[in-house]
Formats: sequence, structure tokens, C-alpha cells
Amino acid sequence: LFLTKSRINLRDMKNTNHLISMFYRAFRDLRRLQSLLAKNSPRQEVDSNNNTQHHTKAECVDILITDPTNHLTLLPICVITYRDQRCFSSHPLHELFSHILVSLIKNRLCSEWIEHAPPESVLRVLICLRLLIRDPHYQKILHELQGISLLARYMESVTALYMSCGEQAFATQKLVTMTYIFQKLSATQDQRVWVIESGAHRVSDNFVLRLKTVTVPKNKAQNHSHSDRQYITDRSSIEALSSANATGRIQREHMREELSPQEVVDNTIALQSACCTALTEMSLDDTSAHHIVQENGIYIIAKLIIPCDSGQTITSLQCYAFRALRFLFSVERNRHLFKRLFPTDLFELFIDVGHYVRDLAAYEGLQTKVSLYTKEELDNLRGGIETVDQNRPPLRVISGYSVLDHLGTGAFGSVFKVQKQSGQNILALKEVNLHNPAFGKDKKSRDSNVEKIISELTIIKEQMTHPNIVKYYRTFLEGDKLYIVMELIEGVPLAEHFNSLKEKQQQFTEERLWNIFIQMSLALRYLHKEKRIVHRDLTPNNIMLGEKDKVTITDFGLAKQKEENSKLTSVVGTILYSCPEIVKNEPYGEKADIWALGCILYQMATLQPPFYSSNMLSLASKIVEADYEPIEEGTFSERVIDMIKWCLNPDPDLRPDIIAVSSRISDLMMKLMDGLYTSQNSLERKAERDRKRAQKFFLERDKIRVTCSYSNMSQVNSDL
Repeated sequence: LFLTKSRINLRDMKNTNHLISMFYRAFRDLRRLQSLLAKNSPRQEVDSNNNTQHHTKAECVDILITDPTNHLTLLPICVITYRDQRCFSSHPLHELFSHILVSLIKNRLCSEWIEHAPPESVLRVLICLRLLIRDPHYQKILHELQGISLLARYMESVTALYMSCGEQAFATQKLVTMTYIFQKLSATQDQRVWVIESGAHRVSDNFVLRLKTVTVPKNKAQNHSHSDRQYITDRSSIEALSSANATGRIQREHMREELSPQEVVDNTIALQSACCTALTEMSLDDTSAHHIVQENGIYIIAKLIIPCDSGQTITSLQCYAFRALRFLFSVERNRHLFKRLFPTDLFELFIDVGHYVRDLAAYEGLQTKVSLYTKEELDNLRGGIETVDQNRPPLRVISGYSVLDHLGTGAFGSVFKVQKQSGQNILALKEVNLHNPAFGKDKKSRDSNVEKIISELTIIKEQMTHPNIVKYYRTFLEGDKLYIVMELIEGVPLAEHFNSLKEKQQQFTEERLWNIFIQMSLALRYLHKEKRIVHRDLTPNNIMLGEKDKVTITDFGLAKQKEENSKLTSVVGTILYSCPEIVKNEPYGEKADIWALGCILYQMATLQPPFYSSNMLSLASKIVEADYEPIEEGTFSERVIDMIKWCLNPDPDLRPDIIAVSSRISDLMMKLMDGLYTSQNSLERKAERDRKRAQKFFLERDKIRVTCSYSNMSQVNSDL
């Protein structure tokens, strides 16, 4: 028993001595590192670095490891030894760690040392700095010593050098390490203001944007072979730059660092908040806002407003999500979706925020309202969110067409987004209620009018093919409903652009105005002169603007094909855009569409219709006399004003036809055609390059197959 106890005591004594020895070595190494960092002599390091350039790589490693006076040796040892340490302020050697951090900031980061030191030395300092600021207390020290702003300034200089001169020694690793440091600092809500004040976020955004503008065209132009993909991504990757010395070992350990579960959650929430902010800014452009909605953006963002934790970061994320949704709601076209999304009480608060309000504090009331919801109310909110999911099962099926969404309702019926069950194409389906009084009061007149409409639509469907006119595919009857299948136009009605610009207190530029007007003129020339069709209901609601303001004229439900030199007599269309002949119930022709074209041009210039009154008699009088408010001087050229005056001539004989209108803007049309031909030639050249690349690929593949077959046959013959 005595011998056993003696062995145990001896073992404990050895363990204690071992721990004391380890502690002493750690203390000695850290003290030595502190004393070396206290010196501010970049020139010595440059000379030392130059002296090692004549040695082999292995000799350089030996020199670094065996040189105790070089802090390049001790920094890697420190990083590797304490790579699992997260709270340095509670470590037994916390005073030494604190002194080392202060020395790194004052004598390396905040001095001229960083401008003259070798890139490898700077990288090791940054990696050690990143290790130490895992501790929240040390993050505050970095801020108090102005280290964050100086680090942001150095990051800006490295970024500028990288973009102007390309890859420099260790530049990639330095940028990655500094990005991780700022990411760590941004993980806490209260500390994000430090990063914002330093300007690091602007440096990162500019770098990413410039990098994408350089690499994306390059990626598209390069051959998509494996070797080329390696070159495009980064021929000198981080691992390739990490050599067999201590820097390489640090970098690999550094890149494999695992975040704590809470850090993962915080980083995810920060990323989601940043995405919401980006989508918010994109929503200022109506076309971008439409794309966000088309890609199921409302559903994805709305899921973020459901509370899943009471933490401050979750609360902040909900406000970011509400703001993104409110910006999307400001686009009039999207508003019908939100009526299904929110319950009445929340919807009222949502509307009261106002359009395009960036201040997050304005959305705290919405977040508070949701946080106080009962379980039943939260379930109802979740149900509303699910109704806007574009990937949900079809609402119903109509004659083989799956109804995906309800796009809107007009005077004669509703329009749905549909997909043919036997195909993948997305189409628009217009549902017309035949019991509408406009089709007749009794069954006989109703059937007669419906037959005429189907006949007219059939003619239009068979005859019209123009890039600025909607494509009709088929019409059919089912029960007491008439269905019209047509092309789905991915765009926004011109009327919604008017409303959006008024809310933003903006207006059309003259270049954009003429671009839209020219496309409408091209479509009307095709209708009037080639197909002898009068639209009869040309309004901003029936003109769709797609990407890059591509115009598509829609809704030919009132269109009429007329005989040459004949006149139409039926009173149809929207009175705000109806010509004097229609208002006076006189025969009219294709110049009715010219009047409407002039009204739309006026509204593009002023964002108001030329003729408007709540009194129908007064409105009719204004139209007949062409009495409208003149356009304010200086806002647009005389050319715009003269064109409006010409198209809005109350005398149809003096009003121009579409050929005369086009001849007056022939120079603008020729300029537009030049741009189109240039774009077409560019696309043709790209298509030819792609064709040759594909042809080369298939030829080489076939050649390899033939070679392999020949080799196999030779092997068989030799075996025989």
C-alpha cells in the first residue's frame, strides 16, 4: 500500500512538473513574442527576408524555425498552440495576451511598419489578430485603439492594389483574413456601427462589384473545360500559396476553424438581413421588383417575419423583412398579393408605414404586433404566407390548363397565370363571364355577340405576328365562360409605371419616352396598314412594359378588322382615351388609335391624362374641343409638344395617320434601328462562337471514341 501511494504521488508530481514546465514554456514564448512586437523595425525584417531569398525552401523553413529573434517564428507557434482558445481574457496568461494584442495594434497595425513589412509578415500579424479578437473583450480593445478604422484603410489599399495590379504576394490571404475579422466584428448588433464608421463595408461592396464586372464576362468568354474553370476561379488559390513553411500550416488551420453554434446562427441572420436590404434597394426599380415577385420573393421574405426566437437579432431580421416587403408593396402591381398575405389588423399597420420608408424604426410596430400574436393568430399568418407560394399545387384546372395564380380582374372577367398540363410553357388565360350585360340582355343576342367575338379573335390569332403585339393561341367555351389563351407578358402595365413615378416624384426621360412611343408606332403601323385592324381600346392599362422597356400591346377584345376605306360605328373603349368621333357617336377609323396614342404620349410627359373630369358631360366637352392643360415649358422638347398637339387634333381629317406620325420621327427610329442591328450582330457572333465551340467538343469526343474502339480491337486481336 505504501509503495502504491508512493507511485501515485510520484506520478502526480511528474504531471505537476510537466504542467509547470508547459506553463513556463508558454509564458516564455509569449513574453519573447511581446518583447519582439514591442520593436517597430520593418527595415530589419525586409533585410532578413532578403537574406533568406538565396536559400532553398527547406533551408528557409529551418532558418525561420531556429531563429528565436524573429517574431515570424513565434507568431505561427502562437496561432497553432492557441487555435482552440476563444476566451483569452479568462486565460491564466491573459495579461500577456492583452499586451500582445496592444503591441500588434500599436506597433504593427497602427504604425508605418505595415507599409514597409514583407507581405508574409503582415499576413501572420493579421492571422494572429484574428485569433485574439475571438474574445469580445479584445474586440473592444481593437475599437478603442482605432484599430478597426486603420484595418479598414489597409484593406482598402490592398484591394486597390489587387484590382490595379492583379494578384500580389499573399494578397488573397490578407483580404480573406481581414474579411473574416470584419465579419466577426459585425456578428454583434451593437458593434456593427464600428464597421460602418470604418467604411469597411463600402470597400467590400466595391471590391465584389468590380470583381464581378471583370470575372463574369471573362467566365462567359472562356472555354468551359476543366482547366479553364480552374484558371477563371483562381489559378493561385489560398492552398497553393501556402507553402511548406509555418505560414502554410497556419493558413490551413486558419481556414478550417469551426464556428460555435451561436456564431453560425448570428452569421446566418446577418446574411439574411443583408439579403433583405439588397432586395429592398432593388425594389426601387419596378422591373427588378417584378422579377423578385416572379421568383417567389414575397413568399421567401415573408417567412422571415414569423418569430422563432425572442433574441434581438431575430427582432432586427423581422424589421428588415417587413421593410423589403413594404418596398415591394409600393409597386402597385404587387399589392393584390398582400391582401392574401396579411390579416386585416396587420395589413392596416403595414399600409400606414408609407411608401419607400428606409428607417427600420418605422417597422418596429409591425414586429411588435406579430410578436404578441397568439398561436392561433400565428397559424393564420402562416396560412396567408402559404397562399402566395408560387410552388404550391394548382388552384384548379380549366380544360387542361393548371391555374397557378390570379393576375387580376377587369370589366369583362379575370386573368390567370396558367400552365398546360401536358407541357412546361407558362401562359395567360383570360376568363370572360358571358352573363355580363355588355354581351346582350337575352340569350339570343348574347350568343350572337359571343360568336362575333370568337370570330374576331380567331382572325387576330391567325393573322398577327409582331414583336410588340401579344400572341393569341386559342379560344374555347366552357359552361357560361369564354376562355382566351394568350402569351403571358412578363412586365408591368404602363399605367402602373405612371403611378410608381408619381409616388417616387420622378418622371420619364425624353429618351425613354421616345423609345416607348416608337415601339407603339411600329405596332400600330402593322395593325393599321398590314392587317387593317383598329385596336379601339388603346390605353396605358393595355400597354405592357417588359425588360428594357419592351412594349407589348395587349387586350384585343374590342379590336375590329375593317374593310378598306370603311368606317366603324360602335361605341367602345375607355372614354378617357376616346377620340371626338367616338364621343359624338360618329363613324371613325384607324385615327381613333392615333388620338389614343397622343393621349398616352401626353400622359408619359405629365403623368396625368390630358382629359379628365368627374363630370361626364364636362369630360366629353373637353375631348370634343381638345381642351387640355399645356405641358410646362422646359420639361420636354418642342418636338414632344408638337407631336402631342398633332395627334390630339379634334378634326380627324387633319389628324395624321400612323405613317405620317412615323415619318416625323424617322431619325429617332433610324437611331433605334442602329442600336438593334448592333445588338443583333453581337448576338449572332456570340451564337457562332458557341456553335463552333460545341462542334469542336463533339468532334473531339467522337475522335476519342474512335481511338478507344481501335485500341480495344487491337487488344482483342493481340489476345487472339
